[in-house]
Parts: sequence; structure tokens; C-alpha cells
Amino acid sequence: MLFIHGNRGCFEEEKTALLEFKAFVKSDGSDADQLLPSWVNDPEHKSCCKWERVGCDSTTGHVIKLSLTNTRQFDVPSDSLYHHQNSWHLNLSLFQPFKELRSLNLSFNVISRIQNKGLSVFENLEVLDLRSNILNGSSATQDFTSLSKHLSKLKYLYLYDNWLNKDIVRILGTLPSLKWLDLSYNILKGSISQKELGNLSNVEALILSRNYELSGNLPVQGFTRLKILGLSENQFSGTIPPSIGALHSLKALFLSRNQLHGSLPNLGFTRLEILDLSLNQFSGAIPPSIGALHSLKALFLSSNWFNGSLPNLGFTRLEILDLSSNQFSEAILLSIGALHFLKALSLSSNQFNGSLSNLGLCGLKRLQELDLSQNNFEGTFPPCLNNLTSLKLLDISDNFFSENLSSYLIQSLPLSLEFIDLRRNNFRGLFSFSYIRNYSNIEVFMLTGYKDRLQVDAQCPNWINMSFQFKVLLLSDLSMNSIPKCLFYQQKLRVIDLSHNKLKEEFPIWLLQNNSNLKYMNLRNNSFVGQLYLPSYEIRNMVWLDLSNNHFTGKLLEDFGDKLLGLQYLNLSHNQFEGALPSSLGNMRDLAYLDLAFNFFLGEVPNELLVGCSKLKYLRLSYNRFKGQFFSSEFNLSHLFQLELNNNGFNGSLLNVKLEALGMLDVSNNHFRGPIPTWANQVRWFISMRNNSFEGQFPCQQPMYNMYFLDLSHNFLSGHLPSCINVTTIYEIHLEGNKFTGLLQDFLPNSSSSLSMLNLRDNNLSGFIPNLIGTFLNLKILLLGKNHLKGLIPETLCLLKNISIIDLSSNSFSGTIPFCFQNLTFGVMENYGDTLVQDQLLLSNEFIDENHIYGDLIKNNLDLLIYIEFTGLNEIYLVNKNRGSSYKGSILNFMSALDMSCNNLSGEIPQELGKLTQIHALNLSHNQLTGPIPITLSKLSKIESLDLSCNNLSGNIPPELTNLNFLEVFNVSYNNLSGQIPMKGQFSTFEESSYEGNQFLSKLPLGKCCITYIETPHLESFPLDATKGKWVKIIRNHQILKLSSTFRSQRSASNNARLYISSNPLWTIPESLPSANSPSTDESSLFRTWVNSQSRRIPTQIKISSSLHLLVGLRARPARLCTSQMAERDSDVDQVCEILRKEYSSYDKVVEALNGCEVSVSNSLIEKVLKRFDNDWIPAFGVFTWAKSQTDYELTPWLIY
Repeated sequence: MLFIHGNRGCFEEEKTALLEFKAFVKSDGSDADQLLPSWVNDPEHKSCCKWERVGCDSTTGHVIKLSLTNTRQFDVPSDSLYHHQNSWHLNLSLFQPFKELRSLNLSFNVISRIQNKGLSVFENLEVLDLRSNILNGSSATQDFTSLSKHLSKLKYLYLYDNWLNKDIVRILGTLPSLKWLDLSYNILKGSISQKELGNLSNVEALILSRNYELSGNLPVQGFTRLKILGLSENQFSGTIPPSIGALHSLKALFLSRNQLHGSLPNLGFTRLEILDLSLNQFSGAIPPSIGALHSLKALFLSSNWFNGSLPNLGFTRLEILDLSSNQFSEAILLSIGALHFLKALSLSSNQFNGSLSNLGLCGLKRLQELDLSQNNFEGTFPPCLNNLTSLKLLDISDNFFSENLSSYLIQSLPLSLEFIDLRRNNFRGLFSFSYIRNYSNIEVFMLTGYKDRLQVDAQCPNWINMSFQFKVLLLSDLSMNSIPKCLFYQQKLRVIDLSHNKLKEEFPIWLLQNNSNLKYMNLRNNSFVGQLYLPSYEIRNMVWLDLSNNHFTGKLLEDFGDKLLGLQYLNLSHNQFEGALPSSLGNMRDLAYLDLAFNFFLGEVPNELLVGCSKLKYLRLSYNRFKGQFFSSEFNLSHLFQLELNNNGFNGSLLNVKLEALGMLDVSNNHFRGPIPTWANQVRWFISMRNNSFEGQFPCQQPMYNMYFLDLSHNFLSGHLPSCINVTTIYEIHLEGNKFTGLLQDFLPNSSSSLSMLNLRDNNLSGFIPNLIGTFLNLKILLLGKNHLKGLIPETLCLLKNISIIDLSSNSFSGTIPFCFQNLTFGVMENYGDTLVQDQLLLSNEFIDENHIYGDLIKNNLDLLIYIEFTGLNEIYLVNKNRGSSYKGSILNFMSALDMSCNNLSGEIPQELGKLTQIHALNLSHNQLTGPIPITLSKLSKIESLDLSCNNLSGNIPPELTNLNFLEVFNVSYNNLSGQIPMKGQFSTFEESSYEGNQFLSKLPLGKCCITYIETPHLESFPLDATKGKWVKIIRNHQILKLSSTFRSQRSASNNARLYISSNPLWTIPESLPSANSPSTDESSLFRTWVNSQSRRIPTQIKISSSLHLLVGLRARPARLCTSQMAERDSDVDQVCEILRKEYSSYDKVVEALNGCEVSVSNSLIEKVLKRFDNDWIPAFGVFTWAKSQTDYELTPWLIY
């Protein structure tokens, strides 16, 4: 029966089949009524030929076309469909009633199998689209073997983006009518023989691009009818074979992103219109055969090594020419000037110099897009550019134009321009929007400054008379103090970027209210203030919001997430936001990147966020006040790639949640406890878990081949060192401060060309240093102190030419110091600062209007790159200048040290150590060294700390050492030295303690130990480095410690006090410091007052134990004790830490709990405890107070922090 509706009809059985398909979609959980609203069985919608996604033959009324793409309503282009667990086994009997069906689109439906029933329906099928499903392997080969027998009329087959292997090619070769085959973006691997492709000799389009692992020679023979050949983004190598010239019908050849090289053969393509050879390894001059391609319309040669000039050009019809990222210079310009039909030209990233006047481009009257970016152009704009009346896009960014950006300079550009990019030049002067008032078509304008040379007129005179509306406006790094007033009249903005200026005002809510299509807003690195208010309605189109590095305050509004439901990128880091996070953040279902780091948010992270934002890939919550359990059984962020929770108060355990995509993890400086979960072994590149209370062994189910940074330091981990660490490929290993055991030589079985830092300090390792250590040629820092290593110090250490810091202290090494240490330069490390990982995401957008015809080939949108920073600070502990300190970040660039103290080394100090001219610290104390102090040590011109104490050295102190102008710490105490103490230079400042224990030394310096105080009634707070969170607050009218002596003036003593305080941030000094005879000061009230007085939370990377330094009393520093004297039982540390893990309302509650703890108190015990609780002041101060109250124990200012 045929239903007639107008001039179109619909057969009852076809209508019934469509309704059954809708019911099938509905049963799968999709909103079929919203997807297919007109597919209903009622008189008003009687004719199914008028239903959406249905096409009928106008004569017969039969359904001939079905477009059933994405009927499961996935978020394309996200990867959600690839993770869908309910794949379809498609039963083709659903389509049995459609006898005349010619076109069927089933793309984006997660189809994994095609069940072989009802195949006769496809006997008239000409177009089959199965793109973006999960057809795979042998099952797909089996299905298509059966299906291909019934596809005799099939002409177009689209299998893009599946999991098909190379076997499918042989099966599809049996299709007799096939003209177009797209197998791109599958998993075809290896080479393809002519035999495998032979049955496809009649195809007109063969697309195998983006399989990535297709290799060998190009498969180009036997395709006599081929018009389109796509082999891009594979691994084809070698030269282009001459046989390719036999493809006489070829119109488009795509070979980009392969490994092709050499010269080009005589192509002989008389019909070729598009040739893409970009991103290969071709070199030399462009061959004459290119010039013989008379039909060529588009030529892409970018990202090769071409140079010279164009050949004699025969392609007079050329419209698109991309020569970017080669080695072309001015020689090519004259030949380009003859291409009169050219519409798009890119010369970006070449070696062009000089003025634009020499380009010869002014005759290209049809030119619409011109990209000259990333060259060395300078000078001014030639007036003849006004002749390019068709020009729409001009990009001259990243050059050296330095002229005054005046009205005259701007107006030499053609008025037809829609896109102007002037970024990253050296323009100077004042830019006013009035300069571009006559550019009525302009939609995109981008300008950045350089070293405050360029300013922007914020007044915008005569703005109302300007006729254009921006879609993209970027004004960055221009030192603007206020937003230009003219922007108030803009209503079509899609992108606004005012970053890196000096804007100091409240959030410009009017930009959101006036521009309903705004998608991208970047206001980062300014000085915006106040609370963040949003319009009262939902901002539907916003996908990107970056307000980082400003001065916003207050809480986020409770409905913040409800107003930005479509947001994909949100960065609020480095502000002063406070309070709890609103639960409405969990409603932002599309959010992929969330950065809230470096604020004052507190409380628990809303469960709605951890469950609802399932598309999150990047989450940064570091440096806030969050607490509580982060992971729960409902945790739903399974797509996370980067997770940063460091420097908060999170507690509980890391549950075995699903985190299969995680590449970077930082949970350091929290209160996590318990075993490390198994999923940590699957993290790909970066793990930092330092300063928690993890225990047990690190999980090692599989080797960590791709890991480059691992920090498990300062936990309670035990057992052997993790065997899954691939020492041959990792860059940094930090395992300090645990209970690891085993032999060092078993952990370092192979050489490494990548390892730059190895930190195994403060464990229970035994054995010896293997000779293999000398093959770690890139090693810069080696820390093995505080273990149980023994044996000789191997001479293979002298092969480490890049080493800057070696710590072998507090072990049981014996024998002599190797003479070959003279071969080590101990130089300053190159660029060894904060670890920075950057991942780049290209924001998919429509910021540039699609009217740029050739934009998709050269520049169809604004390339907005997200630079996602992951900072894992390399932190190491060293004893330097009589003090144990942690050093991290870029300070390591300037450090070099050798510490062999507290061992059993014997013999004399080698004269050759005087050749270590770049070293800053040398510690040989607490050994059994004999003989004199070498005069050659006077050549250590950069040394700042030299400790030779507690040995058996004899003879005098060489007076030549007084030439060491940078020496701040010198200690030769407890030796057998004799003679006079030098009193010149820096030696006039050293205290008695530097020489004590040498009974035959004469003329000891006087007055070095007296302590007095000076009043500083007007000392103000002053910042040191606000960007790093390092600052000093010294309360007015407080006493400042003065280290006075008969050899220093009052002024120098005051300066010394300030320097000393600046090295210990975030402390306050009480009104009167306790003396030996004075009653004890109430440190608790002082510290509580100090904490409450802070307007900002103490940055948690600054250790609170440092701030308590003077509150526990000042004592003279005794000689440092070594391994046997410093050791304490691990059980004592565990017992104290177990108590501190509980929640306490005040420090005195901590003292109360600890008073029942029977442990042996020592500096080493306090050190280990504080390293795990130094980011929480209540347990930290409680430990100090309790320790001070213990009998026969005194806290000392040199306590190792």
C-alpha cells in the first residue's frame, strides 16, 4: 500500500520498518523522540518521505536514502563513543523492507559487528557510510566476506576511523563497481603489495591516510582510472617511484607526513590539480617537473628542506601555494610574482629578510590570503599593498617590524582585509582604533607589544562612527591600564584576549552581556580585582574562560557552574578566591580542563564535581586548603590525564579507582596514608607522592617504560627499591626518606643515557656503588647519603662529566678519596630548574568565519594553544653552610657540592681537589683523614662552604685560603692543627666554633659568640618574590637578632641579621628573645598570634618548621653528630606519626597525646616527623612544644629541616 502525501509517497512496510528502528534506538537508551521527532504513526505525519533523515524517490515513493548517523547521540568529536561499552551488533534484517535503498549512512554508532541476515536489501546500494564505528580485526573481515557478495552496485564505501587491519583490503577488492574507498584512520600496518591492491584497479579514489604504520614503498602501480590517491600520515619511505607518472587520470595526490626524501621524478600528470608533499624530508631545489604541471591549482610543499627558486612555471592556473617551513629566501620571490591567479600564499617560517618592498607581491591582484609570519622581515609596509584589493587575510606575526604603528602605516594595507595579525613584532608608538575605522570588513585583529614600546589608546575617539564588528580581538602584552572604551560597542565577539596587560578593574561582565556568541575569553596575568560576578542567565556559548594570575577575591557564586554549562576550559589559578567550591561545578558536563591552583579554597571537594564532570582530562587543585577524602567509590573521572592535588590537607587512602589514562599525578604534601594503589603503576610519565604517609611496597605489576619523573620521598615505604622503574629511560628518581632496603647494585643493573637525578638518601640501603655508575653520563645529581653503603668510592664516579652535586655522607665508605675527582668540573647545571611538562591542545572552534575559502588549507581558524603546565619541583636536601636545607627549582642551576662526610675515609686530602674550581660546597668532615690541609684548596675560587672538621688533620691553616672571597662557612674544628689562625678577608668573620678542638692553634678570634639585640622600630613588611610565594613579614617594633662581634660594625651586623632572616621566610620575632638566664617565653601564644595575624595562608611549600626556628630558643651549635649517634628507631618515628595523623583542634592537644608516647627524642626523630607534617602548623608546633618539654633534650636552631 502506498500513502500519497502531496507529490511524494511512502510504503507501509517501509514506514513500519522506520518506526521499528526508532523503537530499537529508544530501547538502547537514546532520546529517540528528540532525535527523530517526526517519526510518528499518526495522520499528520503519514508520509515517511518527509521525515527527517529519510529520502525517497520522487517517482516511485520508495525510500532510497537513510541518514542514520549518530543515532546514539554521542558528543562528537569527543572520544566518548570509543569508550562506550554497549556496542551494536547490527542486524541487517532491520533494512529488509527497503528494496530500493541506494544510500545508507550508519556512521558514529559504535557498530562492532554486522550480522549476516537480510543481505538482499543491499543489492541496489551505491553508497555505504560506516565511518567512526568500531569494526575490527578478523570479525570485520568475516562480516565483509559475506556482505561483499551482495554489494555488486556499491560505488562509494566509507570506512574511515575504525579498527580494520590490512586483511580488509583483499576482501574489498572483490567489489566490481567500487569507485571510492576510504580506509583512512584505521590500523593497517606494514607494506601493501601490488597483489593485495590488484582487485581495486578500477577505483577512482583510494584513501589510506592516517593509518600511521603503513610503510615500505608507495603502492602506485596498476590504478589506470585513479583520480584521488591519499597516503598521508603514514610511514612510507624512500623516493617517489617514476612509475607514479603512469597515473594519467590523477587529479589529487596527498603524500604529506611520511618519510619520503630525495628528488622528485618527472611526474607527467597532465590533469593533476592538487599536490601535497608537505611534512616530508625532500630537499634541494624544486625540480622542473613541478613546473610542467599545467593543470595544478594547489601546491603544498611546507615543512621540507626545499630552497632556491621556483622552476619555469607552467602552472598558470595555480591558486594555492604553501611554501612554509622551508629554507627559501628572496630568490624565489620574482617567480612568485608571475602567478597572477594566486589566491592563497604562505611563505611562513623561511629565511626571508629585509623589507616587504622587495617581495614583488603587489601584482597579485587576486590574492586573498597572505601569510608571511615567522621570518626576518623589517622596515615598513610598501604602499603598493593597497593594490591587493581582494586580500582578506594578512599574517605578518613573528617578524622584526619596528616602525611607529601610526595611522599612515596601518592605512597602507588594503581596505578589503578581514583578518590582520601583527603579533610578536617590535612595533612602537601609540595604536588607536581610529587607525582602522575605514576597514569595514575586518573581523579578526591581533596585536601584541614588546618591552612597553607600544601603547593602546583606551579612549577610542569617534568609535561610534566605525562600521565593523570584531569576531576575534587579541590585544596582549600592551601595558594597558584599562579596557578600551570602544569595546563596549562590540556585539559579535567570539574571541577576546586581553591577557598580559596591567588592567586593574573589576571583571568586565558587560563583555558577556553584550556578546552573546562569545566563546573564548582570556584575561590572564592582569590585576583584576573584586568578586567574580556573572550575568543572571546561562552563558550558553562560552567554552573557554581564563582568569588566572589576577587578584580576584571572595567565593565563587553558588550557581557558577549552572551559568557556564558548556564550558570546556576553566582556569582560575593564582588568585585569592576563598571558601568552599560550589556543587554546581559538577553540572559542567563538558569540562575538560579545570585549574583552581594557588587560591584559598577550603573544605572538601564537592562529590558532584568528581562524579558529574566525567570528561575532565586536566584537574589542578594544588596549593589550596582542601581537606578530607578525595577518592571515593563514586569517583567518575576515568579520563583524567593530569591530576594535581599537591600542597593541601587531603587525607585518607588512594582507592583503586579507574584511572587508566593518567599520565601525570602529583599528590605530594598532603596527609594521604595507606598502601599505594595498583593504578599508580599505570601512570605514564610523572608521579610525585612526596611528604605523605604511604606505607608498604610500591606496586610493580608491569614495567614503567615511559616514566620520566618519580618522587616517592618522605613516606614510610619499605621493601626493596621498586623493580619496575626502568632506570635506562627515566630522568629523575626521588626515593629519599623511606625504609627501602636491599643492595644498591641490584637496583642499578643497566646503564642509563637519560637519568639526571638519583636521590636515594635516608634509607636502609646496603652494598656498594657499582662501577656501572660511570655509564650514567647525563647524571647531574647523585644523593646516596644516610644509608648503609660501604666499600671503596669507585673511580668510575669520575666519568660523570655532567655531575654537579654528589652526596655520599653518613655511610660506611672506606679507603682514600679518589684522586681522579679532579676530572669532575662540578660546574653549574644547564637549564636544570623546575620540571615543566607541556601538552598542547588545539581548541576546535569556529572563531574565523568559514567565508575564508582557502582557510582550511592554510589558516581556517585561530590556532589557540593551551599550554598546560605541570610543575614538579626538583627538591633535594643538602647540608650546606652548617645547616641542612631543602633546595628546589631553579636554585639548583647555581649549586655544586661534594659531601663525603660521616664515613670512614682515610689518607690525605688529595692535592687534586684544588682543581674543582667551580664547586660551591665541600664537606669532608667526620672521617679519619690525615696530613695537612692542601694549599691547592685556595684555588677553589667559588667555594662558599668548606667543612674539614672532626678528622686527624695536622699542620697549619694555609694563609692562602684567605683569598677565598666567597667563603661564608669554614670549619676545621676537632683536628690536630697548629700555628696561627689567618685573620685576613673572610677569616676575620668566623666564630670560635670553627677552630675549637685544635689545642695548638693560637690567636683565636675574640667575641664571636656574644648575642645582642637591636631595636628596629620602623621596619616594614617587604616582598621578596611574590610570584613564587616567597615573602618575609617582619612585624613592626619587634626585636631583630643581631650577631655582633668586635670585628663587625653595628651596620654590618644589622645587614647580616636581615640576610639571615630572609633565608628563613615567614617568621616573626618575639618582643624579647629568651636568654640563658631569662624565664621561658610563651612560644605558643606568640605562634598562635602570628598565625592568626596572617592575611593570607602560609604558602605550604615554605616549611613551618623554619618559621619556628627562634621560638624554641637559641643555642650554640655543637659539632654535628654522625650516623651512629643520629640514628633513632624507625618504630619511634612510626609511633609519633601515628598519633599526629589524627585531627587535633589545637597544638596543646597534640602535646597531650604525645605525652603518653614512650620514645627516645632526638633531632633526627623530629626531622623525620616534621618532613611529613610540615604543611600543617598544629601538629608541627605541637611536636616542637612537646620535644622542648622532654627531659635531657634541647631543640637547637641547627635542627635539620
